Amino acid sequence: MQWNDYKLTWDPEKWNNIRKLHVPSDQIWIPDILLYNNADGEPHITIMSDALVYYTGAVVWKPPSIYKSFCPSNPTDNIETRYDENGKEYQFLEQGMDLSSYYPSREWDLISLTSRRHERLYPGCCGQEFYIDVTFDLSLRRKTLFYTVNL
Repeated sequence: MQWNDYKLTWDPEKWNNIRKLHVPSDQIWIPDILLYNNADGEPHITIMSDALVYYTGAVVWKPPSIYKSFCPSNPTDNIETRYDENGKEYQFLEQGMDLSSYYPSREWDLISLTSRRHERLYPGCCGQEFYIDVTFDLSLRRKTLFYTVNL
């Protein structure tokens, strides 16, 4: 996950040519990440990890997390499920999904993975605020041979 934070900029020449820092994520602003249809009972990220902060204000944060969601399924059919994540002030870059770290499953074929960004206006204590959520649609197909052999 990457964003820019103008409050985290500095001039490297004034700071011994330091161009990036590893900063504990609980010491800086990070987006709220919440899985609405969570199957685990704990919808928030509970493990904080370091973020990489560059002198330009670019922040890269890769929190270790596993999201579990309920999906209706039939052992021999396709599964289509939706992950709804909430992130207040979350800037979603519509560059498509990055599957470079995807590891194919022995049990499932990934048919499609798409995402959509929604802005919603909610009344708040200080006036109306926009809240952003991102919906990920995931379509899987069980490999029939895997299911049959494991019966």
